[in-house]
Amino acid sequence: RGDHWLEVFTEGGLYPGGRSGKLWGPVTRITIDQPSIDALGEQLNAQLRARAAAVAQAHACTDDVTHAVASRKLSFVSSSFELTGGSAKILDDIYAAIHACPGHLVLHVDGYTDDVGDDLANLALSQARAGAAATALVKRGLDAGVVHSAGHSETDPVADNKTPEGQASNRRVTFIMTAAPEVTP
Repeated sequence: RGDHWLEVFTEGGLYPGGRSGKLWGPVTRITIDQPSIDALGEQLNAQLRARAAAVAQAHACTDDVTHAVASRKLSFVSSSFELTGGSAKILDDIYAAIHACPGHLVLHVDGYTDDVGDDLANLALSQARAGAAATALVKRGLDAGVVHSAGHSETDPVADNKTPEGQASNRRVTFIMTAAPEVTP
C-alpha cells in the first residue's frame, strides 16, 4: 500500500485490494466495488466488440460497392458536374450494394480531378461531382445524414497525369463506407 496507496487516494484511481478493488474519485470520493468495476469493464469490452464488428462491416460493404462499380466509372458532361445517362445504372448498382449493408455506416463520396487547369476550378469541380453523385444516391433512397461528399482536386492521383489515359483515370469519384462514430451495443 504505502506511497502507491497515498497517490491513488489523493489523485483518484483504482486501489487494488486483493479480490476487490476500490475506485476513488479525486473530488467525489465515490467508492466503486469490484463487481461494479467488472461490469463496467464488460460494458466497455462489448462496446469495443461492437465497434470492431461495425468496422469489419464497413470494409465488407466498401468491397461490395467496389464490386458494384467494377471497372466502370461515373461519367459527367465535359467540364461539368452533370451526370450523364450512362451513370444511372452504375448509381443503381451502388445504391443496391449500399442498401444491402447493415445500419450504422457512413458513406464517403470523394471526387478527384486530373492536374490540368486551374487548381481552384479543379477543386470546385471535384466537390461538385462528388456532391452530384451523393445527391443521386440520396434521391435513390439513402439517408442524407449518412452520406458525406468531399472534393480533393488533383490530390492522390492513381495514374500519371502526363498521358491522356492517366488523366482520365485520375478524374474519378470513389465510394468508401466507414463505421459511424457513435456505434454502441
